[in-house]
Amino acid sequence: MNNRNIKFVFLLLLLLMFFVIFNSPISRNINNKYKFKEEIIEDDNNNNNKNEDNKINNNDNENNNNNKKDNFIKKNFFGNNYIINKQGKKIKISDEKVLKEYPFPLIDLKTRYNTYFFEPMTSMYKKFPDVGKRVHYCKDLNNPNGDNVTVTFQSMYPSHEPTLQIYFNHYFDFPPEEIPSSPPSSTIPRVLHSLEPPYQRFCTIYEHCSNKFNWSISYERTADIRTGHCDDEEIFQILPWELDTFVMENKTKFAREFNNRNKNLEINNINSNSSSNVQQQQQHLDHHPLASWFCSKCNIHLISNRFEYVREMMKYINIDSYGSCLNNVKQTEKTGRFASDAMDVKQSFISNYKFYLAFESCNCLDYTTEKALHALKVGTVPVVMAHPQTLKYLPEGSFIYTGDFNSVKDLTNYLKYLDTNTEEYLKYFNWRFNQSIIEKWRTINDYPFRPNSRNWVCPLFHHYQNWKNGKIHSQTLHSTPYNDLCLPPNIIKI
Repeated sequence: MNNRNIKFVFLLLLLLMFFVIFNSPISRNINNKYKFKEEIIEDDNNNNNKNEDNKINNNDNENNNNNKKDNFIKKNFFGNNYIINKQGKKIKISDEKVLKEYPFPLIDLKTRYNTYFFEPMTSMYKKFPDVGKRVHYCKDLNNPNGDNVTVTFQSMYPSHEPTLQIYFNHYFDFPPEEIPSSPPSSTIPRVLHSLEPPYQRFCTIYEHCSNKFNWSISYERTADIRTGHCDDEEIFQILPWELDTFVMENKTKFAREFNNRNKNLEINNINSNSSSNVQQQQQHLDHHPLASWFCSKCNIHLISNRFEYVREMMKYINIDSYGSCLNNVKQTEKTGRFASDAMDVKQSFISNYKFYLAFESCNCLDYTTEKALHALKVGTVPVVMAHPQTLKYLPEGSFIYTGDFNSVKDLTNYLKYLDTNTEEYLKYFNWRFNQSIIEKWRTINDYPFRPNSRNWVCPLFHHYQNWKNGKIHSQTLHSTPYNDLCLPPNIIKI
């Protein structure tokens, strides 16, 4: 074969190689990787929408040339009658499946580009979809008489720069290895969201973590956005019913039904063959239960002695325990902690008992939960175990404090005394007819201005606006050692 033939064959092979490469799937993917594929949707009834869409599509195509990466994160916004997903495909918002994926289809383009975005940095917010995915409409402090401002979470629109970043301060959701390495940005504040007690979080206890954040959302009085549980207007009103109806009706019916069930049983029905010593210890069980308890965190002995305290109480009075700790009431789907109406069901049970054990998991400054409030709301006296400083957050004369007694036996003797003296028992509800006590309680809880654990988004946005307007400091969060916040577990005597 001469040189001319060799060159000809070489050229043929070269052309064949180029043809294979440029027509391969890999080549097509490379060429189309950043190409915006648009599905045209006809809308004769709204030409303005179409013009707006074309303008946005042109801008997006220009961005394709400038920043190819944007094509993978930017095409997930809403139009007036469609959304554009991450692959750049327009989809009508009437599609039921799409509505589930994008749960607020009524945001138009104008609203979207005037929205503030909070960026959740930890996964806890995914467990509360009504907080993490909702659109919030907040009053604009810069224009009080104008339209509300739209605030949502940046996870729904990842191409937008966040207004601020939020971390949920809980050890399993925000472990130490995820502490930001740098101080907060001068333009995008970091917020630490703390609903749990100090033993379940670490960031506010250590300076090397707290100094990476600007502000805090917490139940603590030192927080920038302080949350609470008093969100029911009814409980701050003068009681419109007689006490016998509000307080005693359910309890009298419950006690009567219990006694009827046990009427024909022997006193020691639980174990008729037990020794006389055991029988003597269990004689109180023939009396209807005086108190209820809902608790599922049992193994916190280094933090609280409430488990041991209740176990000792059960030696002297009958207590129905609905949770997993010292459980003696059969659990059903209805009494489950995570049932959809768990709080309502819980309160309906609490109303059957004269007392409810509102024992917090630790004795720490400002730490109170909904426990005592549930009892107050349904006409039951809460027996409280908590830091004595927190007692001011309850109405005067409405509760019994474990720390006022030298022993469990002293407390249970007092509960048995109240059980047989209705007039003395009903004195714990005098506050329901005393407007001055109610107003004092309302004021110290900053009701109705103090948000609860689910409606803090707008207060945080207002805090952000005040910061932008130079009315508050850019960084107020500081650390406090655990021992300065919490008392030892044995502060309450058994």
